[in-house]
Amino acid sequence: MSNMSSIHRTYEAVKPYLRQFFALYLGWIALFVVAKIAFMLFYHELYAGCTLGELFGALIHGLRLDMATAGYLSAIPALLLVAQPWIRSVRVIRICVKAYLAVMVPIVVLILLADMVLYGYWDFKLDVTPVYYFLSSPKSAMASGSIWMVAGGLLLWVALSYGIWRLLVKSLGLRHLKPTVEHRGRLSTIMLLLAALLFIPIRGGFGVATINLSSAFFSSNMRLNHAAVNPAFSLLSSATHQQHFEQMFRFMPAEDASVIFARTADKTRSQAADSLLNTPRPDVYIIILESFSSHLMPSQGGLPVATSLDSIASEGLLFTNAYASSFRTDRAITAILNGFPAQPNTSLMKYPEKTRHIPSLASSLAEAGYTNHYYYGGDASFANKKSYLLNTGYTAITTQDDFPTSYRSAKWGVTDDKLFERALSDIISDDGSCPTFTVIQTLSSHEPFDVPYNDPVYGDVPELNAFRFTDKTLGAFINGLHDSDRWGDALIVIVPDHYGCYPPIEDPMDVKMRHHIPIVFTGGALNRFGRIDTPVSQVDIATTLLDALGLDKSRYDFGRNMLDDEIAHFAYCSTPSYVALVDTAGVSSIYNVEFGRFDGSDGTAQTDSILGAYVQTLYDRLSEL
Repeated sequence: MSNMSSIHRTYEAVKPYLRQFFALYLGWIALFVVAKIAFMLFYHELYAGCTLGELFGALIHGLRLDMATAGYLSAIPALLLVAQPWIRSVRVIRICVKAYLAVMVPIVVLILLADMVLYGYWDFKLDVTPVYYFLSSPKSAMASGSIWMVAGGLLLWVALSYGIWRLLVKSLGLRHLKPTVEHRGRLSTIMLLLAALLFIPIRGGFGVATINLSSAFFSSNMRLNHAAVNPAFSLLSSATHQQHFEQMFRFMPAEDASVIFARTADKTRSQAADSLLNTPRPDVYIIILESFSSHLMPSQGGLPVATSLDSIASEGLLFTNAYASSFRTDRAITAILNGFPAQPNTSLMKYPEKTRHIPSLASSLAEAGYTNHYYYGGDASFANKKSYLLNTGYTAITTQDDFPTSYRSAKWGVTDDKLFERALSDIISDDGSCPTFTVIQTLSSHEPFDVPYNDPVYGDVPELNAFRFTDKTLGAFINGLHDSDRWGDALIVIVPDHYGCYPPIEDPMDVKMRHHIPIVFTGGALNRFGRIDTPVSQVDIATTLLDALGLDKSRYDFGRNMLDDEIAHFAYCSTPSYVALVDTAGVSSIYNVEFGRFDGSDGTAQTDSILGAYVQTLYDRLSEL
């Protein structure tokens, strides 16, 4: 009975603490949900065509960002509650909590109001841009509004801030907090555990992907995605990722860089483009293989691991001197599908406000009458991928959420066999009335390499066993497509995203070892076969395809037609440590990012200037997006 009595007394003592903790956290979330409803009502004309289910979806899909933001805002009060039992004067804690809310509530309300007002002008969620404008010139920043609009906005801000502050303070029940000595150890421990639990919504859960803006994206209607995004989270994300790209990697005057870069650009249609296809409008498939490299192909001097890919290459068109743009998937995807080279110190995919402006194969082919579909067995929110896909024109996206839960047997999501089976089924069942553009991104050959397969030769090496698994599933997909009536119209491009984990790299500056990948063209629509030894890269794929289809490639500044023998070819590669240029002579130039110098052993003034102009132009384009 004494134990029960002690537990009861502890519960009675901790109850006002629990009330304050949950009231504050849930209060912030409620504020953000109400703000979203107010946002959609304020812009009711923009959402007039949306169903109630879609509008409700914006509230639901935005909850993760709301919960994360509420977690940040609740952290300091939670720590005060941890300290409260050890402070004799409860009045100190009450004053501190009220003062904290008196600061944070007006800031949050200002963010919500600013987002609501500015969205109508800028058509994107709040970021640091208005802050920059205001700090650089307050007068100019407020010049668009009349004095009455400014005055009315200030009054609304003050009124809402005061009202919400009063409501939060009342809901917390601060007056119920009382000094305690008997249970202070238990109280502090309980509140410390609750404070620590805030890390879960702040991070976004226990999965591989941490939370980001893309977590709220759920619709092809960007207005709904914008409604779902928490403006405070958007502002925080922008502030922590903001960089002045136009000031980075300055090697020469802008005029000189433009002249040098223009010499390397491919702007005219190559006659060689006519040799690639035997049909004017084939179905286009791009298969992005996770972590594959040339080191896994026997025909490339590698281990006999990717034997299916090797067999496919022997019957198709193999580019033997191809290079990955970077070392991470998110940077590779924009190189492959947008012809936009990877950057050494950032990832374009992290910036939804920029990815909406880059050229895109999905959009370019859609203008020519193509439908599109993106298949990925993992979490589309990872690395802002979902917002990237929607921003760049993909209308059909299949991810792990579209498979039964039982199929998610790997840490990263659905294994490649199930992914390829789903894609093949969809392709075969399509009526073929329109040409299609399909992207399939694999994931099973990524660590921890947990695949439902045990190879008789490489089963004891998890990495190689996983590569064999994906290679076999790739072969099964190609065979299935070959046996269908869709093969005759198929042009398939198979390309790894980047070098993975095997074999180990001894020299981190070994560009060829780290970036050498195969690029393979196959399919019934292919009209050219064999091996091409020209140095090419992932950014050349989009230009080559558009050239072959007779479509406009003018926006794809960095790519060159891989089949054109009349232009100078080279591949650009990057990691956080270096950017490099590989031409017909080999690795001709390396710029060491960490030391800020060109130190490639084969570098010349000419190749260094080409690489410098290329990277400088890349960052100019990035800043302009």
